Parts: sequence; C-alpha cells; structure tokens
Amino acid sequence: MTLDIDFNDYHLVFPIAIGTLLAVLLVAIGIKAIIARFREGSDKERQGFRFFDRGFDWKKLFGSLVCMVLYVLLLTPLGFLAASILFILAISMIYNPTSNKRVLAGITANAICTPLVIWLVFGRLLDITLP
Repeated sequence: MTLDIDFNDYHLVFPIAIGTLLAVLLVAIGIKAIIARFREGSDKERQGFRFFDRGFDWKKLFGSLVCMVLYVLLLTPLGFLAASILFILAISMIYNPTSNKRVLAGITANAICTPLVIWLVFGRLLDITLP
C-alpha cells in the first residue's frame, strides 16, 4: 500500500493528522469525564462543576495563548528564526519568571540556540521550507 501525495502538499498532511488525533482524544477525555461524574455520586453534585482546579494559574494559560497567537502573527513579518526566538523567550519567562542573571542567561541562550539549530538543520542542511 502506498500513499501518493504531491510534494507540494506534504505540509498539509501533518496538521490534518494531528488535528484529527486531538479531536479523537478530546472526545475520549470528555466521555471519561462524563462517566467519572456519574460514578462519583451526590457529593460532587453539591460542590458543582469546576472546569479548572482551585488555585489554577490563569496568567500561564492566557499568557501562553497570547504568545501562541503572536507567534503565528509574527512568523510572516519576522520569519521563522526571529519569531521563534521571541516565542521561546516569552514562554520561558511566563513559566519561569525570574530576575536571576544566571537563569536569564540560560533562558536567552536556549531561546537563541534552539531555533537556530532547527533552522540550520531543517532549513539549510535538509532544505525543508520553514514558515
């Protein structure tokens, strides 16, 4: 069995496959949550439904969402390398806010080196088009 896909359409396969997988997992998680809710009994019903646990960190959730949206919006004007460096730097600061100079140096080195290596290997060595 072979899968004949035009070279120009290869980039469409992965997002569709991942989207389908995520949709199936979302349905499975929903079914599991519904079954667990019915099994737990009346004590949970008195407490009410909570989507997030108490003490949930809203800053990390919405900060991550904002960073992802900005990353997608900045890919075209800045290119893969610059947008990825800014994205990794912002996400790292959201999840590990610090003023320690040594930690900031590590975060900055990671934010620069990781996209640079990906860009060199995939974009230059393997000649794969990056966004």
